[in-house]
Amino acid sequence: MDKTVKLWDAVTGSHLTTLEGHEDTVQCVAFSSDSKYIASGSRDKTIIIWDATIGQHLHTLTGRTDWVTAVNFSLDGDVTVLASGSEDHSIRIWDLNNDIGSSRTLSPAHTSGVKSVRFSQSGSLLVSCGQDGACKVWRSGAWTCIAQFTHPEHTAILSVAISPDEAIFASGQGHIPNDILLHSTADGRCFRTLQGHTSRVWSLDFSPDCATLASGSADRTITLWDVASGSTLRTLKGHSDEVYSLRYSPDGQRIASCGADHSIRIWD
Repeated sequence: MDKTVKLWDAVTGSHLTTLEGHEDTVQCVAFSSDSKYIASGSRDKTIIIWDATIGQHLHTLTGRTDWVTAVNFSLDGDVTVLASGSEDHSIRIWDLNNDIGSSRTLSPAHTSGVKSVRFSQSGSLLVSCGQDGACKVWRSGAWTCIAQFTHPEHTAILSVAISPDEAIFASGQGHIPNDILLHSTADGRCFRTLQGHTSRVWSLDFSPDCATLASGSADRTITLWDVASGSTLRTLKGHSDEVYSLRYSPDGQRIASCGADHSIRIWD
């Protein structure tokens, strides 16, 4: 909880630089798809945009009334768009090419804290989830909600991911039974339940070929799932505490994960 962002060489594992500027714990970090920018969201209610190549502090985005809990970039042609979610229940969209200090608020968003926001690979869709047990699919540009799922028991949903082909999205629960649900992006309908984690599911990511879903959990494991059948392919063990975040490499050959054990791990 040192209020910093650290950059690492993914090949050697060596520490490159430390970005300082937040006044409280950093909750979330994201690279833009062209690797030019980094966005970091903090409990200090701000988002900082950094130049990823030299680590320079470019902009501070303000206006939140509570912690920033999620950030995600979309590169839409020549326009770099950032989505952010907050404990203040709102989702904001920032155009980083024009009038960078202003944002658009999506409404109605969630009735409780927003836990994750994820753009599709093309940038045409955005999926969000929240403590209110709802997942929403938004159409970029118009920013209208085109599909929605609400858990029958309003169980908190902590994580979402959307498949590269935009056909399905996954959601991870924050309470018992700690299931992962697969949904149609067309209507939000849940068509498959993945069971196996014994504690909350913090992070999800699809492989580039859409065949595999990776999940990171508070049970200290990473599970790889076959999307077509819902079966478990492999369980990765190594973290000694909760797994907070994970992502596939662009070629799908590796997974990077980080956890409450203060470690970052690269898996082949």
